[in-house]
Amino acid sequence: LDETDETKLIEFIKSLYFLAERERQDPEERKQMRYRAHELARRCLELYPDSYRAHKWYAMSVGRIVDYMGMNEKVKSGFDFKVNAQSFLSHFTVFS
Repeated sequence: LDETDETKLIEFIKSLYFLAERERQDPEERKQMRYRAHELARRCLELYPDSYRAHKWYAMSVGRIVDYMGMNEKVKSGFDFKVNAQSFLSHFTVFS
């Protein structure tokens, strides 16, 4: 996997994300794919912090792994999500 190419990295994350959502997917495989997509999305966000696509897929991957977390992990994940959202929104100016 070429992490220096943002587009390819995002496409790989998307592929994992959608493969995990197949209807007849084995539950354990689904969990592994969701976590792998999340790990890659986190790495993509580290490499490309100004990329709206990196933020988008990070947020989407967080939404898919919370089902497997305990309460403490969910709280920490929620905080991380909030920090990510604030960082993302700080890159844009709202015009009124």
